[in-house]
Amino acid sequence: MNSLSQIVHFKANIETVFELPIKVSLSGPREDSKQNMYVCSKAGEIIKFDEKGEYSIILSLTGQPNCLAFEYTEEMENENSSKNMKSKDDNKIDTYYFTDIANSVIYCKRPNTDKPEVVIRDYEGNPLLGPTSLVLNTEDNSLLFCDGGNFESTSLSNPNGGVYYVELESRTTRPIIEKCLAYPSDIIFEPIIGIGYVAETFANRILRITENPQGIFHTSVFYVFNGRVGPTSLTSDDQGNIYVSRFEYQKEDKSVNGLISVINKDGDLVGELELPKMSEITGMFIPKRLNEESKELENSPKANVYLYFTERNFNGVKRIKLNSFISDIEKS
Repeated sequence: MNSLSQIVHFKANIETVFELPIKVSLSGPREDSKQNMYVCSKAGEIIKFDEKGEYSIILSLTGQPNCLAFEYTEEMENENSSKNMKSKDDNKIDTYYFTDIANSVIYCKRPNTDKPEVVIRDYEGNPLLGPTSLVLNTEDNSLLFCDGGNFESTSLSNPNGGVYYVELESRTTRPIIEKCLAYPSDIIFEPIIGIGYVAETFANRILRITENPQGIFHTSVFYVFNGRVGPTSLTSDDQGNIYVSRFEYQKEDKSVNGLISVINKDGDLVGELELPKMSEITGMFIPKRLNEESKELENSPKANVYLYFTERNFNGVKRIKLNSFISDIEKS
């Protein structure tokens, strides 16, 4: 465990990237293959922001989407990344999956279809509590998801949440952790190495999931926090550091600062980001954009790394530039 002197403390300089003209709670920021940003709205909408900051509602339903994941290959991403190349598919939206807490369903929306299709709505005939987060496992065409229900509906006194695995071709569902978690709120997973992490909010801890062999999962406690309500969202950078939002209820005078803790892959707390007056983070996302040319050239400048996030009291997306913070962590 790192000593307090080795933990990098950083007061974040927060930028507003996108903002809606109406007051609405947002969650789950994600990017498609063309680097457009998407968020889920508590009002039942999935909203897209383009690079100019203009927004459009791409889906509206009588429910509460909370998180989405895009399905696209690396080849598609590389093909569409060049700004000089235009094609008839430039406005085409990738296939995406999303959770709907209110209707306790996971949907899939494919291009050129009017309505999303149901992927899963129950397990062994029992309805889901309400899926909170999901992630695609591209190595075996599956998805993993947290089932926690509405915020505060599963707790230490009612630890009824779980984490599940779905084979997308057969729609076969298997439990990874069944009906014993105190609000599993978010999940991330790296398919290449077969390791993922789950935020269990009201137990104030992070769980680690290891896939070995393929399709077989093992779980353990990765990190336990002290203080605040608990972790609500997760993301990771290219160095394998895990970023954890530490949710705390905001006061009327907006005096509570937000906190994002950073844990390295060995389970050591290595950094903390302080977010002035933004303590109720609902989603985070760090785009993975390794620059192959800069890796080959020792003196090449590194590309900017940003952490995008949504917060319950702000109707838009904000971001934090991480370059100097990551550099300080590497030096500590």
